[in-house]
Amino acid sequence: MSQQIASERIAIWFEPGRKKITQMIKRSSRVRFLLLSLTNISGCILMLSPLLTLAAASASAFYLSNHILGPLDWFVVEVLGAISLFSGYLSIQFYLTRPEASLGVRIAPEQAPGLFSMLERRVTHFRIRSINALELTPDAELRIQATPKWPVPLLHSYTLRTGAPLLFFLSPGQFRLALAGAIAATAQTQHSWTGWLAQRRKTGLS
Repeated sequence: MSQQIASERIAIWFEPGRKKITQMIKRSSRVRFLLLSLTNISGCILMLSPLLTLAAASASAFYLSNHILGPLDWFVVEVLGAISLFSGYLSIQFYLTRPEASLGVRIAPEQAPGLFSMLERRVTHFRIRSINALELTPDAELRIQATPKWPVPLLHSYTLRTGAPLLFFLSPGQFRLALAGAIAATAQTQHSWTGWLAQRRKTGLS
């Protein structure tokens, strides 16, 4: 009971400061950009930390192995070697990490040449990165999904996920408008630093 009362009092004490910080974040685009940048930088450092540790420990072990003066130096080299082996194992595991496979059915260009032609024209018009694949899904969706190519979400491949119900119930003109809207949203994300950071934060934490 006393712990609950104490936690409630602490929440009351910090409530004014929390409101001020929340309002500052909502009102200032620079603060949001700074927070997104810090989130992405910290995430990349965490993902790359095994590789950085491997490089630092290996270099230190190699340097000390050429300057052995006593048993303590050998012990330090052995410890650094063990750290290097463990960091190398973690680095390999991160490298082999891949996102879950999609439930959609991939469509080849020869199966739907009209759809791929329409997609290519929209991509050229909005000047976005090329769409790497097109998937047909059972849901009523039409969106471009970004999937990281590596564990650190810096480079992405893009997939257009098209719901089969939309192809049946939308007219060609309505489908073109919906496709243009999806590509326009992707263009807005790719052409601004804030959108670029938000996309990488989203795919990195998903």
